[in-house]
Amino acid sequence: MTTRRKPIIAILFSVITLGVGHMYSGYLKKGLILVIGMYIVILLGGLTNIYPTFYGYLLLALLIVSFYIYIIIDAATLANKNNPYELKVYNKWYFYVLAIVSISLLSNYLFSNRASFLGYDTYRVPSLAMEPTIKVGDFFVTNARHESLNIGDVIVFRYPLNREDIYIKRIVGLGGDTIEIKKGKIFINNNEISLVDYDDETKSTHASITMTKTNIPAGHVFTLGDNRTRSADSRHWGFVPENDVLGVATYIWYSKEFKRIGMKIK
Repeated sequence: MTTRRKPIIAILFSVITLGVGHMYSGYLKKGLILVIGMYIVILLGGLTNIYPTFYGYLLLALLIVSFYIYIIIDAATLANKNNPYELKVYNKWYFYVLAIVSISLLSNYLFSNRASFLGYDTYRVPSLAMEPTIKVGDFFVTNARHESLNIGDVIVFRYPLNREDIYIKRIVGLGGDTIEIKKGKIFINNNEISLVDYDDETKSTHASITMTKTNIPAGHVFTLGDNRTRSADSRHWGFVPENDVLGVATYIWYSKEFKRIGMKIK
């Protein structure tokens, strides 16, 4: 049976799921090669651990958009070219549904587990606890393949009292250290450390100015929010197991304040 392939339908299929437009146009093999090739390129980029950087994250977005545009245009071009068209065995509605479900599941699995496969993750800040470093509404990228944790790192981790919740704080002490806060200043192993330029408003309560000397157990870190007065952190609920750290914050990739976009988190 012969029929005509309509470019608009090839475009719609490609928009719904990449590769299905090629399947509709009679180029199933090329569609699979393009889709698999796209994922291979993305995964290779993940191996370089470039995505946690601001420009690496932009590169990932550019790769995805470029592949989408090319595949959609190519599917429409082939549909227009391949007329009249003799229907193939796979040109049946249930094969289209199978292709859409299979490719969508693969894509969702890859990006739902991007921390493992691509080495990065993204989060949004909902509270004032990390101001002025990270403001409410900021979207930021994390490096999920950090080799070590260091004092000063801004980390994303599972909240110790409810591991379903995700928190962001700054590491101010590592396992084996002693930490103390006197007159608003932080002392690690009796030595004063300066991490950020706190203003007086971020440490205006007694709890933000004074804390007795505390020993940090091995395999754990002690965290504080940069906006110490408005932060629930290790002073209130204890230490963070290193195994519960999900990533180290690297760059802000979107903010309501345009000048903050691309800012390195430090």
